[in-house]
Amino acid sequence: MTQAIKLTDSEIERRREAASRLRGLFADVAPGESLVDELIADRRAEARAESREGEVRGCRRLSR
Repeated sequence: MTQAIKLTDSEIERRREAASRLRGLFADVAPGESLVDELIADRRAEARAESREGEVRGCRRLSR
């Protein structure tokens, strides 16, 4: 079970400021782009390529 932790107003404000600073550090990494969407697209492309490689070799995937 999880326990709720009561934070003071100053602790909440410190955490918000820290989150804002972290967002600022990464703001210029890929402005206007979603790195998550790019990663997902890359993984899907790799999976398609691996699937095609298996078909070329005559291998079949076993369904479970």
